Amino acid sequence: IERLLITRSTNPLEAIRDISLHPGLNIVWAKEPANRDGLSTLQRAGHGVGKSTLCLMLRCILGDGGKAVKAMRDQLASQFPNGGIGALVHFAGCTYSAYRPFASDGYAAQHGDLEALLDGGDHIPFKQYLDTLSEAMLVNLQQRQIPGSEQTIEWPHVLSWVTRDQGTRLRSYYDWRSTEGSGLQRARQAPPWVLRAVLG
Repeated sequence: IERLLITRSTNPLEAIRDISLHPGLNIVWAKEPANRDGLSTLQRAGHGVGKSTLCLMLRCILGDGGKAVKAMRDQLASQFPNGGIGALVHFAGCTYSAYRPFASDGYAAQHGDLEALLDGGDHIPFKQYLDTLSEAMLVNLQQRQIPGSEQTIEWPHVLSWVTRDQGTRLRSYYDWRSTEGSGLQRARQAPPWVLRAVLG
């Protein structure tokens, strides 16, 4: 993801935040408040400023439909009914502009002009973008079936590993989504198989 655009509305386009990302390590931290008087211990420690929400937005634009992402979208839809999340996403040698409103299905286009997409340019349904993304991300898997359950490895399984976060407190390399699940039928045996398949 090269760019994440959080909007209050698209007609007219009104951005809440426009965040540029770059290849490699991107560090997100809470800026310490200049005046700490009257702030709670949690606020002084940088909690509640939006770091996890940013991660949920990245997950959202990549197609994550987990409980935490749904709850975030519902909450934001109540505050910004005409808002949403846009992004420039690179994969398989292509660039896609994608937009996912907080309150409805999204849309995308295979080009790098997010503003043109939001201005009503030609587009495809968000699901079609997700299907293309899913296939591109899984094309190199030599084994698509998980032994024992014969469950097919799908993009949401891999995405839940790639975007594992502090929700699991990173207890284990194979512990990805303890509270909302990864969609894998065998919670203990399947994650190592998915990881082996992804890493070849």
